[in-house]
Amino acid sequence: MKTLRPFVREIHFGSSSHVSRARLTRTLLLLPLLLVLLMGSVRAEGLDAASLSEKTGVTGGLVVVAGVKDAALLESLGKDGHWLVQGWAADDETVDALRARLTEAGVYGLVSVARYDPQRGLPYGDGFANVVVLDSEALGADAPSAEECNRVAIAGGWVLDRDHGAVTARQTQPDDRLGD
Repeated sequence: MKTLRPFVREIHFGSSSHVSRARLTRTLLLLPLLLVLLMGSVRAEGLDAASLSEKTGVTGGLVVVAGVKDAALLESLGKDGHWLVQGWAADDETVDALRARLTEAGVYGLVSVARYDPQRGLPYGDGFANVVVLDSEALGADAPSAEECNRVAIAGGWVLDRDHGAVTARQTQPDDRLGD
């Protein structure tokens, strides 16, 4: 072991640069932390058909996605073939871009996208969707309330809230939709 110590204290990369033992140790200790933070963000943003089914136990039906920014979730659900998906975007430019992408992917039809009108709310009857995915970050202050999402979800359905990279899932109860 003593014969390795001089090598561990300094590692030379060419003639002019070197890395001290302390710097190397610090870097090696921080690298796993950085990777964990990055992986957590990717997993939260990477909600797809498999993770949605895993979180909820639901394997098909109607999914309402309020606050769509990109086509990844919609495309994944459409390609799964077990879901009818209706996405709601904040502006017309996003709607047009999403429709083009979903048509190119061959899933437009099972998946549709329209512009969300916060004055109108979610245009569904009570207890209509198996799963409601809300992207609070995408809609900001115009996002539908928890009560509105609960109203749209069937009793025993699910509401998933994607907010700043974190996904929270809650199962609705019959009392959630009755009001006070």
